[in-house]
Amino acid sequence: MAVVLGTNAGFVTTAPTGDPAGSSFVQDSSARCHKHTCPADVDEITEIGWYQGTFDNSNTYDIGLYSHDAGSNTADALLYSSTGNVMTGQGWQVVTGLDWSVTPGTIYWIALQIDNTTPNVEMDYVNTGGRTGIRTSVISLPDPFSSISDTDYILALYALVELSVYEEGTKEVTVAATVSLSTESVGYVEGTKTVIAAASVELASESYIDNQGAVPERPTDYDPNGFWDEDTGTWTTTRTTHPGNWSQNLLAISEEGDIYFRTI
Repeated sequence: MAVVLGTNAGFVTTAPTGDPAGSSFVQDSSARCHKHTCPADVDEITEIGWYQGTFDNSNTYDIGLYSHDAGSNTADALLYSSTGNVMTGQGWQVVTGLDWSVTPGTIYWIALQIDNTTPNVEMDYVNTGGRTGIRTSVISLPDPFSSISDTDYILALYALVELSVYEEGTKEVTVAATVSLSTESVGYVEGTKTVIAAASVELASESYIDNQGAVPERPTDYDPNGFWDEDTGTWTTTRTTHPGNWSQNLLAISEEGDIYFRTI
């Protein structure tokens, strides 16, 4: 395996496990950062890892994420960091449980810093196809990064991201035979009404259906358990020939479970 962007370097959707088998250099007493563009349908980083190519002691390391300076094509401000992480020997060193918000299509720099160690710590890389910044003789992640040297390297340094893709579809809603209905809608004071619904109803495409011709305000003698008779101008206990605004001709259920009704 090689060090490849999107596989074991830069932004990835699956954490790498194998040896990247790249070249290696000493990482001690320096901070390195690697440029990469956040992919589409992503909203956060959940972990960062890097490949340690030597059998090392339990020294600590810092990881971080920087913004991009388009003018100089270098890392800029430190956006997030996690410090004092302990190495576990040769292999992938991983920091999990991160919740770092990112924006799709935006350039970021993923960073690693290690103090001087004995024996030296080596990091895998490939010397073409990417852009890497370095700061030497630093004991923490600098802010801003302000690279003193830049190369075309790709580091075995990755950021695991979470996809935020949701598929559209349809669903069927099942309700009890008798349900309590909230009648809050445009131009009306909130009230309740008992309605009868079939055991299974089709999901409405919109959660609010406009009741054209509705009176601007609810009558003061409104009866939540009755029907409005347009002929007599009174509330009745039975359905009338000309039902008004509070009749139960149409039932709609929103995706959030809210129930609405209107006159057809």
